[in-house]
Amino acid sequence: MRDHYDFELETMGFEIHPETPKKGKALGQIFPGYENMIGQLKALGKSRGVEIGDISMLYNTNKALRVGEMAKDKGLGNAFADLMYQAYFTEKLDISSDEVLINKGAILNLSKEEVLEAIDSEVYKQRLIQNNLLGQKYGISSVPTFIINDEYKVVGSESQDQIAKVFDQILAKEK
Repeated sequence: MRDHYDFELETMGFEIHPETPKKGKALGQIFPGYENMIGQLKALGKSRGVEIGDISMLYNTNKALRVGEMAKDKGLGNAFADLMYQAYFTEKLDISSDEVLINKGAILNLSKEEVLEAIDSEVYKQRLIQNNLLGQKYGISSVPTFIINDEYKVVGSESQDQIAKVFDQILAKEK
């Protein structure tokens, strides 16, 4: 197995639950027995050195994904995605809130004006629609999902070794 692959992952904003109300919805209303799901998520996070908080709400991600698209245009897409994951999963913040998006954007030197413009931008609205269509094409129903060479799909939080095995299989097939 190779120790290094010459590629970079790029985030793609995709709404898993676009029907979520603007101010969110209690997870218990969406996923009966969600406590078990959160317990599994916490255990997985702990095994990977990621703290998961006691999440009880699902928030609408549309605005955050639009800001993420703007951040991607500035070369900050992955950094912004990391901030959003931390805000939601660790800090238990409402990532549909303009205030949260502005504060997290400021960490990356994105101005309040840039964040608010991204939220209202028709360009980012259309890009998110295209991303959602692409996600449907690939049958994406959970995150993270990795699409490799437009052919291979890796679903879930896999170890680096597991993802490396997929790349080794791809490279072997291409020979």
